[in-house]
Amino acid sequence: MKVFISYSHHDKDKALLIVQQLKENGFEVLGDFELQLGEDFRNTLNNSLLQADALVCLITPAYNRSSFANKELITAYAYNMARSTPRLLPIVFEGAEMPADLRDVLYLDARKETFKNVIVKLIASLNIIRNDKENRQKAAEEEREVFQTSLSRFIEKAMNRLQENERKNKRLAYLCYGSSGMFILIAILFSFHKAAIVFAMTEWQMAVTKTVSGTLTLTRCAT
Repeated sequence: MKVFISYSHHDKDKALLIVQQLKENGFEVLGDFELQLGEDFRNTLNNSLLQADALVCLITPAYNRSSFANKELITAYAYNMARSTPRLLPIVFEGAEMPADLRDVLYLDARKETFKNVIVKLIASLNIIRNDKENRQKAAEEEREVFQTSLSRFIEKAMNRLQENERKNKRLAYLCYGSSGMFILIAILFSFHKAAIVFAMTEWQMAVTKTVSGTLTLTRCAT
């Protein structure tokens, strides 16, 4: 799980203590700790904010005075509001106040508790977020598995139906071929039968047949 740390450089000692504790508890820490010389830090930090699963802000007097730190906090708050569950975890230290626009956001109060207790509560809150993320990922994976299983079954049933239809079509085609062949055979046999009848006629029968056919033809022409 990725945790972004927003802080004033005047409070880097506090930030590094928190970074150490978070890493020891298996969290990946994002921020300006590993920025390289010449790097576009604004874009880098904004991208890190987008990737982060949680946003920890160290609110100190130096943080309140820093316009850049306050912009980072407002950006973090905007990202937090765009998500379905809270991800912004401010820590307010002695001599500092939450910005007026964010006073409705719950925060850890290091003004009334020891720094050690605050870190313990911070890690507990982050563990809740991590467990929630893992549960959502697990649920998503289970839904994906169910969908893939259902899709596989659907494809299997569709293929079985296609194969069954193909077998039925083949049987129907064979039946049609057989029927057509039978009709052709009957027609050939019938033709042979008629030809045999004609060849079996005597000359006078042939003459009578031709006369009748000619008379019928003339009658039709006359009408």
